[in-house]
Amino acid sequence: MIHFSDQERVSIQGKCNHIIAVTESTSENEIPEPYPNFPEKEWDFEHVYFPFNEKNVKFTNGVQTKKWNIIIDALRSEINNSKDLKSCILKCHETHSNNPTYFTSFDRYFENNPEDKNKRLFEKIIPLMIKNLIELTECTLTSSIPLLKQQTGNFDASITLSQFQIFIILINSFFCTFPEHLFSKQLTNINFTPVYSGNRFNESSNVEKIKCLMNYFRRVMMYDKHKLNLVTYFRRSINKKNMPMWNLSDHTLTNLEVYSTKKIEDHDYTLQVDFANSFVGGGVIGAGLVQEEIQFITHPELIVSRLFTEKLMENEVLFVTGFEKFNNYTGYSSTFKFTGDAEDNIQTINTKFGKRKLSYMVAMDAKSFKKNKEDQYLKHNIIRDLNKCFVAFSAYPTIEKENEKLSTISTGNWGCGIYGGDQELKSLIQLLVASHCNRNLIFSTFNDENFKKSLIDMHNYLKKKSIKTKQLFMLLISYKNRQNRKSSLFTFIKDCLK
Repeated sequence: MIHFSDQERVSIQGKCNHIIAVTESTSENEIPEPYPNFPEKEWDFEHVYFPFNEKNVKFTNGVQTKKWNIIIDALRSEINNSKDLKSCILKCHETHSNNPTYFTSFDRYFENNPEDKNKRLFEKIIPLMIKNLIELTECTLTSSIPLLKQQTGNFDASITLSQFQIFIILINSFFCTFPEHLFSKQLTNINFTPVYSGNRFNESSNVEKIKCLMNYFRRVMMYDKHKLNLVTYFRRSINKKNMPMWNLSDHTLTNLEVYSTKKIEDHDYTLQVDFANSFVGGGVIGAGLVQEEIQFITHPELIVSRLFTEKLMENEVLFVTGFEKFNNYTGYSSTFKFTGDAEDNIQTINTKFGKRKLSYMVAMDAKSFKKNKEDQYLKHNIIRDLNKCFVAFSAYPTIEKENEKLSTISTGNWGCGIYGGDQELKSLIQLLVASHCNRNLIFSTFNDENFKKSLIDMHNYLKKKSIKTKQLFMLLISYKNRQNRKSSLFTFIKDCLK
């Protein structure tokens, strides 16, 4: 089972190593106190640009005004309905952006709500969100959060926040207070304006996303228990020279369980694979509602990773541990529907900085082959995917306790769907790397009963033939040169082993 170890707060030559933004020895039933006591004020390309920083200013006719003051004035205006709320958000957003925001999904969300629900929102929920934002943002987000930046060599860095700090960040995202124009080209959006502005293709999907977000805010404000735990975001990178030589990898194939109806997140205490965009979260607050976006919108604490995680490179992944599930759902993509509260009963562990839920996710991005599907069978592309999985699946002292059985990996059709990946190839790549790393594998086929049967059959066949990882690797890279161009990978492998 995976545990992030407690790290000291370390900064190496100005680069983020392990940042913990709460104090030690927090009482078990109290919200973790922020660290340090007073806000740090870094304002540079190495750190998150917080909206309350005194250097976040606006010039109007030569007059300089703190943007935070403009935001606070907007939030203190009278807000009795969705029109007032929209005006407030636009004032907060316009302090740093002139991009048009049409709020079509935002309007539809409030139009579809029953009158009594809107009344509760504007009499209780929205005022309490504003109160939290105004009174608690500066005294809660005191640590200058460094960016989890791209690395070319071996490097790891993490940021640990309390659930309450995450809540405050996401309230600021709701009111769109973050200064977007200062974001690095390697970062993506954290303000919620894109999810408010749906078009005819994703308007209804974005309405469902807003339902999830509003349920999250309601839940956290109702119960302090949703503010107590810690969440850690851990970026890992491995130098190319330290990747395995796959033609020399001599490991027996691991155990494999395959499910057609169970989802990846249905398997507790596993390392759940996020089929990530290289910008983590993908279109969670914009267009898109497939595996990654669903994972993020049902577990909104994952969205915060977008604030400080630069675009993933070929040798990098992002781990998150401690996050909580808040929303239940049905459907996928255009059929996705929010169905109400999720009761997250995952157990917690104690650390010297506070409690942490035993939930684990790794975001690993696949390469798109939708333009030319044959390219995925080229040797260098297969090795690229093997190496990406290795960074995600291999044990590491700062992530996992030594001398303890490694957790099972829960995954599925990584890199398939809109990326054009071959299910058979992607499943065997993940099986190969899990086997190399001595980890068991759970594979979800997303209601594809036929592929479930064929994958189980393929795995049994390989085990019967005593195929090891290096032999499987050679079979995978040989497929590109098959004579029968219509032969599937599984059929090709069976023919080769007859």
